[in-house]
Amino acid sequence: MEEKMKRVLSELLLDGRESDRCLAEKVYVSQPTVGKIRRKLEDEGYISGYSIMPILSKMDVELISFIAIKWKDYKKVQDLKNFESFVQNSEMVFFAAPGEGLQDKTKIIITFHRDYRSYEFFLRELRADFTDVIETMDTFIVSTDNILKNFNFNGLKSML
Repeated sequence: MEEKMKRVLSELLLDGRESDRCLAEKVYVSQPTVGKIRRKLEDEGYISGYSIMPILSKMDVELISFIAIKWKDYKKVQDLKNFESFVQNSEMVFFAAPGEGLQDKTKIIITFHRDYRSYEFFLRELRADFTDVIETMDTFIVSTDNILKNFNFNGLKSML
């Protein structure tokens, strides 16, 4: 990635609302150049969209859950596809991915919930639909009233 692209992307990580004019001043290029760089970052898939980082407790989101799953049988390809569809279509799922760790868990899901009842309903649905293929599942829930550091991408700036 070109240096100019890195600088523009770094600034957008801090504030995706930043105008091309302000970005141009910060990275010392012309405004049209920033526009071209922004479009190139979008076209090449570095940026998939622009969104805010809300304070969840102010949005009546009471809980964040981290769910680590050990998948029982990867030969059940259709069950795996159904699981992927379930997490992709669930409005409560913020993030989901395969991985390794946490006592041999192979999937992680992060969900947001309005209250404990919503969290409980989500877990029941997950267990009911995938009981044959989930070997074990551990959860960790966090109250949004006690967040030490909110989700953000500011740390990525130093990686560019």
